[in-house]
Amino acid sequence: MIVYKAPSWHKIGEAVNQTLSKEEMLKKADADYEVILSPVQVEDLRTGKFVTVEDRYVTGRLDPTTLELQNWEVVKGRYQVVSNEVIIDKAIAIVNKSSGDAVLESVGTLDGGRKFFACVRTTQLTLSPNKTNDDVIDNYIVIMTSHDGSIPICYYNLDSRRINSTIYRFSPISEHASFSLRKRHTPNATDRLEEASEVLMMRDVWTKDLANVIQIMSVELKDYQVNDYLKKLWSFLDANTKKKREYTEFVHERVKQLYDSKINSGLFGQTKWALYNAICEFYDFHRNVDEFDAVQQSFEIDNLVHRDKVVAYKILTEG
Repeated sequence: MIVYKAPSWHKIGEAVNQTLSKEEMLKKADADYEVILSPVQVEDLRTGKFVTVEDRYVTGRLDPTTLELQNWEVVKGRYQVVSNEVIIDKAIAIVNKSSGDAVLESVGTLDGGRKFFACVRTTQLTLSPNKTNDDVIDNYIVIMTSHDGSIPICYYNLDSRRINSTIYRFSPISEHASFSLRKRHTPNATDRLEEASEVLMMRDVWTKDLANVIQIMSVELKDYQVNDYLKKLWSFLDANTKKKREYTEFVHERVKQLYDSKINSGLFGQTKWALYNAICEFYDFHRNVDEFDAVQQSFEIDNLVHRDKVVAYKILTEG
């Protein structure tokens, strides 16, 4: 029997609400810093003098404790700094453009300030078949930017099961469904509101896709099918050392324990949806990874955890 307290992905941010000013939100999240662009200088090995590299800058900030400059990444001269305040502006635009359901719920930094995000909760999907308990999926829009040139301004969908903070990832069903949008800096309020409308439409279509995913995956599984799916995801053929085989056996056993739990097959029956919940739960909370790192890996996108969850979804739905 699995007994644990699932760490919430909310741990990577700070809870806020719109009674706070933008300055108060940034201060609460330790995000009230200015991103600095410093010219890149290199040593001329012939003369021993330092020369400035044309059209290259290093992003960074002043360390809040020591006031020393923290250097992050080298960028080209066309790089445009997007302040953390701009991301909050974009989050507020989404809230203002919504029908009243959306709320700005949290803001935070990642990777020592290299990234900043704001998280807006929009709607909810009820998971319980009888709709009598509080087992729901909360639907979010995350607005994120980086100060190291790794990503532009990015909006993406996040769907989190409230009972254990598991985050779902899947492939779009509808041809009109988009998981994320990348944007350049939009300088004025009119542009932000138009952008907010586009993002809310993205969220609405994705939510409908998720509801369809639940329906498609609510089909019965036999025990041998569960084992077959786990072998496809974590193959013993690839476990060519004792350590790898022991790990594969551990994963199979742990996922089956999660699958048999009262919040998975106990609620959804022995179905693909219950197994998918168990697989996502495993990735989020049961790998041998530092708790904070695991939460951040599940929260962010286009990484290995994201891709593995999508692969699991495809195997379950196509098999």
